[in-house]
Amino acid sequence: MQKSGIYSSKYKEEFSAKLLPDAEIILNVYKILRNLVKSDNLQTAIMQMESYVFDTDQFELKFTHQFGKKDVYNFEIEVGDLDLDPRNIATELGLEVDLPEDTPEFWKNWNDAVNLCADQLSDEELIEIFRSYV
Repeated sequence: MQKSGIYSSKYKEEFSAKLLPDAEIILNVYKILRNLVKSDNLQTAIMQMESYVFDTDQFELKFTHQFGKKDVYNFEIEVGDLDLDPRNIATELGLEVDLPEDTPEFWKNWNDAVNLCADQLSDEELIEIFRSYV
């Protein structure tokens, strides 16, 4: 899954692709994509999550357990009507809001602390991760 767009925008996109349930094929697709984007400044975070989504007429509430190097738990409130403030909804639900810094440095540090880095794993380690999902 890849998300594109600005957090506060009504227009966001999510892209997903169904892959064949074969860990070696997934590894080869990853290698092809990685070869297309050659850079030493590219993060190859493996974001592993379990999410629970609750839809209402006014908003979507997603609780997430993210894991890799360590476990973290967070939530996201996505509103369809931009006149609604997700912070107010969180307060009404008794959820404490702790918004991250929206800077490249923050997210780089987050990925380094929480997520595995594909470029630092062997093919065998990547295949084992992929096998856990197919």
